[in-house]
Amino acid sequence: MTDSNNNTEAGKAILQLEQEIMAAIRNKDALALAPMVADDFIYRTHFGAESDKTAFLNSIASIPVEILAMRGEELKVNVYGDTAILTGVQVAEAKPPEGEPEEGAEGRPQPGGVDRRVHRERHRLSVRDRRRHAGPGH
Repeated sequence: MTDSNNNTEAGKAILQLEQEIMAAIRNKDALALAPMVADDFIYRTHFGAESDKTAFLNSIASIPVEILAMRGEELKVNVYGDTAILTGVQVAEAKPPEGEPEEGAEGRPQPGGVDRRVHRERHRLSVRDRRRHAGPGH
């Protein structure tokens, strides 16, 4: 098992980026998220569906629920040269759209219309330092 690099300078930078990404998604702010996503980005769901950068950003901007909270848990950064891999669990709490059923963890209505089912999804984010590939003098 590889030790995580969470406390290194690179690890801390990746964890900061993760917080910025989570904030942009929570706020459905595709404009803030766009520069953090590579042009050749591919998002793959746990169901196997794929989206390119444009489709991913459009889906973030049009999330149909109010996101009350979003955070990463069990985060672990591993750095391999110019590549960092962040693994962890994404946790989100959302309020359903107006008029939608308000169900809790056991399918029972919840006070205040908050869907207390917490969405957990394991993600892996790879970040590569593109400066290394820019060539001499860049």
